[in-house]
Amino acid sequence: MKLVYALNPGKPANFDPYTGQILDGAGNPYKEETVSYTDIGNINEKEKITTLAQYGIALEGPEFRPNESIKQKDYLYLIYKALQDYWVGPLPLTDEELDYMYRYLERQGIVKAGEKAPESPVTREEAAKFAVRMIGLDKAAEIKGIFKLNFKDADKISPELEGYVAIANGVGLLKDSDGMINPKGFLTRLEAVVTIYDYLAK
Repeated sequence: MKLVYALNPGKPANFDPYTGQILDGAGNPYKEETVSYTDIGNINEKEKITTLAQYGIALEGPEFRPNESIKQKDYLYLIYKALQDYWVGPLPLTDEELDYMYRYLERQGIVKAGEKAPESPVTREEAAKFAVRMIGLDKAAEIKGIFKLNFKDADKISPELEGYVAIANGVGLLKDSDGMINPKGFLTRLEAVVTIYDYLAK
């Protein structure tokens, strides 16, 4: 028998060589997030929300506000944390952390030039675009004329995002309701967290 050690995938792999303390990407002591929302008691997806929060993938504040639209910077923060880069700490982000997060996501191909709009709410078709890039299927999404859009409101999808919406819906990262995909509607905070959970659970 041999004693072996494994890294916790929910924490950074950086350590102070003298103290053994865990460090974040900037070399500062790593602070674990402890998030406890006060308004998720009756939500069916409560377990998904709390499970992600245990791994530091959480939104700011004591209230989850599930039906509120999510800002771009918060949705991208969830994606960033799901990709397990630890330079950026818990919310709220400093200006330096926000800039670093966007640069990181640009390097990963998730955010493109001209798309940065931190305070803007994210539409469902925009969320599909970011989610499909996150799973690495954006090249397929860019192919024209190969996707069937069997939604009652398919005509409302921006033409350049049709492939993204089709793929996101097909892999379960953007759900339709009664045949409607509601592409121009805003993604809610609950939908955003469930999207990240379903991505990580696959």
